[in-house]
Amino acid sequence: MARKRLLGKGTQCYRGYRVNSAYVLNEDWLSGLIDVTNEAIDSHGTALAVRLDFSLKKGVQDQDIGRCNPDMNRCFQDFLDRLKHVVFDIDLYWKLEFSEAKGFHIHSVFLFDAIDVKTFTTRNKLFEDLKRRWALQTDGNGTINICKSSEALSDDDFGVDSVHSYTLLGDLTNVEKNRSYHLQKNKFDKKAGFIHWISYLAKTEQSIGKGKAAGKRQYRGE
Repeated sequence: MARKRLLGKGTQCYRGYRVNSAYVLNEDWLSGLIDVTNEAIDSHGTALAVRLDFSLKKGVQDQDIGRCNPDMNRCFQDFLDRLKHVVFDIDLYWKLEFSEAKGFHIHSVFLFDAIDVKTFTTRNKLFEDLKRRWALQTDGNGTINICKSSEALSDDDFGVDSVHSYTLLGDLTNVEKNRSYHLQKNKFDKKAGFIHWISYLAKTEQSIGKGKAAGKRQYRGE
């Protein structure tokens, strides 16, 4: 069995991309994150990206919740199978983790064609539908959180305020709203860029499941 290739703490650059140096990163997972991001941009021209955390309400992590397999990896895969009837594509990357504070939880990055999905907020119909489907999969015990970001003071900083719930990547020619934020997040070789932000998903700390890039899934809200 091949050994995991790891990037030690303090590593700032990988394949020309700026990454989070505060953690030990799994090189295979990091490559998957970078590849699925670039593939979405190449496919759509302009991709709308959003970070979502999937979890279970405190106190039910160790229970068999109806249709939810105790293996949360399988539980999440069953949730994704609910998105098989569709009218637009979804590219995504996700990884299972466990901590005493959060229990089992999934970190994920969803990428859409910006033509099909123009915004993504807590009031968005797509987000409401994803929450409904996750609730059905977990007998009402599932929760989804949107991880927000903000424009940093400089390209060599990371924005810590929770302002923007989605990021536009790729061709920003016709983007006017929050343009400076999106332009900064597209600087993948900078700490303020999108790759540095999502490289957190490649950390080995708390990880108990292999990162997995799912194929494109068409989606139709029901």
